[in-house]
Amino acid sequence: MDTVQWNIIEDIIDQALELDEAEQMEFVKSKTVGDLELYEQVTELLKSIEESGKTRFLEPDTEAKKAIFEDYFEQLDSSRSAKKLIGTKIGPFTLTHLLGQGGMATVYKGIRSDGSVNQEVAIKVLYSNINSEESLVRFRMEQEILA
Repeated sequence: MDTVQWNIIEDIIDQALELDEAEQMEFVKSKTVGDLELYEQVTELLKSIEESGKTRFLEPDTEAKKAIFEDYFEQLDSSRSAKKLIGTKIGPFTLTHLLGQGGMATVYKGIRSDGSVNQEVAIKVLYSNINSEESLVRFRMEQEILA
């Protein structure tokens, strides 16, 4: 379907949706006279729109909305907390930038700040709730791989 065809379909649907259900089909028939393919495309899309309204497919339930917002704000809080550590010294390094966050840790860009050598590093700071033996084993394996 080209852009011109889509614009025609969209225009008919927009107008039809302004009408009550009884008037919609008569309107669509009047706009698609002689073009069975256009008629079928428009009616199929209208039925799809009607079904999505019935099932509330496009409208998540309250619990789903709540979970989405909680997840968003949790990530936002986590990001803000992570940024607070920028400027902190860890050993001979100072954290300069936030590089990324994952399920296990936050990764910062650090620079050596003790004056001995000019060195940039990535520093992974584990979350405080990561204290299971399995998590520490995974972290050590990653450490060995990266080394």
